Amino acid sequence: MIAGVIADVIPNSGPLYGTNYVTILGSNLGNGSDISSVLLNNISATIVKQNQSSVVVIASGSTSVGSGVVVFSVSFGYSFSNNYTYNPRMFIFLCTVPLIDRQVEVLQMLNQ
Repeated sequence: MIAGVIADVIPNSGPLYGTNYVTILGSNLGNGSDISSVLLNNISATIVKQNQSSVVVIASGSTSVGSGVVVFSVSFGYSFSNNYTYNPRMFIFLCTVPLIDRQVEVLQMLNQ
């Protein structure tokens, strides 16, 4: 089995209370429909959309600051990254505003 590779996570941080969209980009993440779970800081995220090289999720709330991304698919198994961090609420507003345009661009690309 060829392992999946996570190349980028947009945005790379989010608030402790969750509810933000997170786009995970890479290769061999799944076959387009078999990604069955995504964990952010060991907390299950809700899968919104997926294909072979990306998955969009809604982050769930976390009780602690931490980092890590795990994507599991039947085809490629586990893919790991440390590219996402839960942060206290005040910090997140300062660091995500410049990333909104980039995330919108990625979402538009996925919809094509």
